[in-house]
Amino acid sequence: MLKTNNVYFFDATEFEDIIDYYIEIGKQSLAKKALSLGLEQHPESSNLLILKAEMLIFDQDLNKAFRLLKHLEAIEPNNAEVYIQQADIYSKKHDHRKAVELLDQAMKFTDNLLDVWLLIGMEYIFLNDFDRARGFFEQCLEDNPDDFAALFNVVYCFDMQKNSARAITYLLEFIDVNPYSEIAWHQLGRQYFNESQFEEAYRAFDFASLIDEAFVGAYVEKAKTLEKLNRPKEAIENYLISLDLDDPTSYVFYRVGRCFEKLGDIENAIKYYAEATVEDPLLEKGWLALAKCYQSQEDRSKALYYCQALLNIDANNFDYLKLYANLSFELARYNESMESLKACLKIDENDLDVWLRLIDSMVLSGLNTSALAYTEMGLKIHMNTAALTYRLGALHYLHGNQDVGTLILQKAKEQDPEYVLLIREVFPELFLNNFQDLKPRA
Repeated sequence: MLKTNNVYFFDATEFEDIIDYYIEIGKQSLAKKALSLGLEQHPESSNLLILKAEMLIFDQDLNKAFRLLKHLEAIEPNNAEVYIQQADIYSKKHDHRKAVELLDQAMKFTDNLLDVWLLIGMEYIFLNDFDRARGFFEQCLEDNPDDFAALFNVVYCFDMQKNSARAITYLLEFIDVNPYSEIAWHQLGRQYFNESQFEEAYRAFDFASLIDEAFVGAYVEKAKTLEKLNRPKEAIENYLISLDLDDPTSYVFYRVGRCFEKLGDIENAIKYYAEATVEDPLLEKGWLALAKCYQSQEDRSKALYYCQALLNIDANNFDYLKLYANLSFELARYNESMESLKACLKIDENDLDVWLRLIDSMVLSGLNTSALAYTEMGLKIHMNTAALTYRLGALHYLHGNQDVGTLILQKAKEQDPEYVLLIREVFPELFLNNFQDLKPRA
């Protein structure tokens, strides 16, 4: 009909099937076209009018949908779908108690109680009444133990009440009756995991994977649990099984990398961290892991490269800037180090290590005047800090203020006599080798 513009007659139920098909595949415009043709041929069809109301609700035209549904209610007061659609409108308006009232009314006129119980349960979730919500989902499961949506919702209610113990009890009772429910075993494992009962969690996830050997989630959760049990080799095996069963994910690649790193196999750790960043170029923890792996291998150039990738994602992250600055410093790239450290201070000026590293970068770059100014600024925030006081004295001494510098250095030595050994590394040309004998000039 659409291709030829010819008009053929269809039964109302055939139009309903066509409309439902287009809605299911996401072609709303064709669904509306079919609805328009259907209503031209069957203008009084209540089912087609209900579908029209459903489309109006989807388009957020709630007032028009409500008027149509009230008209249908007057014509067919025993039509459950009319009350269900009205309840949907009230739910979208956040009047969940009114939605429950209408769904209660729908229950009087429907043979499909399961769908209505599920909807009422969801409304009670919106009302944060998790006990009542759970009661309706449990009713669904009593009628249909394979209703996985209801089972997930029962567990969700327990989760929202932070009551893993009751969730475990419920799931064990459910499994007694339905021992081959892989979803129930999986959810039981999650609850044990939340309670740090990792041996029990492992067994539950293992049962889930035995019941359904293609259950990807069971293998991933089992692997996570094995990590907690400090069994990284077995964890890797289960993560790799999940990769064989489903499309690869950055999460699984990253976790495999973590396991290899725990085993001390940095080469394979780097390989899987790199796979994770290929799969998700915005995975910050993947780039960070690569940077730290290369840093641990003392390959600071590569570590700096991956740290730059982190800053490309989040240029204002304090930890990334500080890591970049430290790597740059170790590579004697002092200008880059200073730039990152100044950016760190704009975010948080209370990190003493940032002040010290910035001042040292300036000294090593020959910028002693700037170093002195930043040392004075740092002491306003970190008062009476020996590390800064040593630097202040040394910088005054370098500027020719030897008497002032000596007095300040003596004060610093009183604060921390041992730190003089560290300050020699930054100011090797100074008198610090004989600092204990140094006195101000008369």
